[in-house]
Amino acid sequence: MTRLAQALSIRPGESRMASLLIGIMLFTAMGASLGGTAIEALFFARFGVEYLPYMFLGLGITSMVVEGVFGGTDGEPLRADTRMLIVARREGGA
Repeated sequence: MTRLAQALSIRPGESRMASLLIGIMLFTAMGASLGGTAIEALFFARFGVEYLPYMFLGLGITSMVVEGVFGGTDGEPLRADTRMLIVARREGGA
């Protein structure tokens, strides 16, 4: 355990908290994996695979909008003038 603790930079007295955190992360990853598989199976059963490209287009547009609003702000929405400045810089205008 000492080598593992050193590899993960776990200090003395932190092993219980680190173990609990690792367990929680593994548990949530398993849930996300099972949930994602179930969602995809339900989508295919209800709509079929012919609507899959439209779903990915919607997902891409939604992700782009969310990234544009919340990107780099620690979860706080950007003001309109700040968004415009970021877009202008990305386009090379400012």
